[in-house]
Amino acid sequence: MNDLGNKDAFAPFREGLFTAEDGRARLIGNKCSGCGQIYFPARTYCLECFDAEMERVKIGSEGTLYSFTVVHMPSPHFVPPYMVGWIDVTEGIRVFSPIMINEGETLKIGMKMKLEIDELWKETKKSVAGYRYRPY
Repeated sequence: MNDLGNKDAFAPFREGLFTAEDGRARLIGNKCSGCGQIYFPARTYCLECFDAEMERVKIGSEGTLYSFTVVHMPSPHFVPPYMVGWIDVTEGIRVFSPIMINEGETLKIGMKMKLEIDELWKETKKSVAGYRYRPY
């Protein structure tokens, strides 16, 4: 994890999605006060019971790889090949995320994954930070 505490050096790709407090990466979602359903990203109202009372929760520092794919088409910010996948987090929801592996590593369904906050790409004057998972 880079020094993402320096807001002059980076910008999150979307405000309010993640935090890196005390060196621990967490996603920011919400939980329905009515039925307890957890969401990431946060929702305005619950899609299960339609309750509008939602409380903020931190989620997703660890999980299990549910599924992944290698993307071979270029995108504005990612050079192929790169990986994305679904991670089943300990809070009981599935999160879609970029996946980072070290050279020579391979992914296997069911492997343990850890959330990290780091630079996803560079823009003219700032690095753009975001969340991603990697095996551990």
